[in-house]
Amino acid sequence: MDGIEMAPGQHVEATARGLLRLATGDVCLVRRTRLVSRTGEVVSVNIVTARAGQDARIDTAMRDRTRPIGFAFAAAGLPMNRQISRVGLTSWPQDPDMPCAFKAYTLNADDRPWTYIRELFSPRIVPPGMRTEAAAAGERA
Repeated sequence: MDGIEMAPGQHVEATARGLLRLATGDVCLVRRTRLVSRTGEVVSVNIVTARAGQDARIDTAMRDRTRPIGFAFAAAGLPMNRQISRVGLTSWPQDPDMPCAFKAYTLNADDRPWTYIRELFSPRIVPPGMRTEAAAAGERA
């Protein structure tokens, strides 16, 4: 785990702000992690954002350093209804000149998002290719 921080709502990623319907005064928990192979290679970089104080179970799971976030959320009994918001290419954090594939989604309760997750995948593990978000969406239709 890279860390957990408190951040003002206006300082989190714009997509998270919009999807979580954050107000200017909202405070968020932002959890940053990396999935690493047995050999130490970074497989993915993950950023999880949730409004602090909306539900004690969310706050506890976000701060749980002993388990991956999905397991922490499940153990807390939180709803895991996932809604993909975007897929595409962005810069790989460990080499900003290299593109990588990413997926962003919310976890929802009663169709209201309660957390935003962005996963960036190592270009060595998941070759990004040159497919656009629109092309990927068309293939799912």
